[in-house]
Amino acid sequence: MKIGRENRRMTAKEMFEELGYIFTKESNLDHEEKEHLFIYKRYHEPHYSEISFNNSTKLVAFQNECYGQHSFTLFGQETIKAIHQQVKELGWFE
Repeated sequence: MKIGRENRRMTAKEMFEELGYIFTKESNLDHEEKEHLFIYKRYHEPHYSEISFNNSTKLVAFQNECYGQHSFTLFGQETIKAIHQQVKELGWFE
């Protein structure tokens, strides 16, 4: 895991932002806070990637498109570390 400028561990949000993702938090207004979706999106024409964390079902969804067509999702070490950090911050390992 990378160490930030302040000599501390980076949050998942910081790690994803460093990788070019934008954080959004979407919720279902009919449910409690625990059922929120935490979504990171990255646009790099012609590619679109999205990583979604469903805090209710504890599932991670991946979406990747290129020229409007679904394509394989490949992750490097830094993205895998960010995904792990987000799951850890959401308390899924407890």
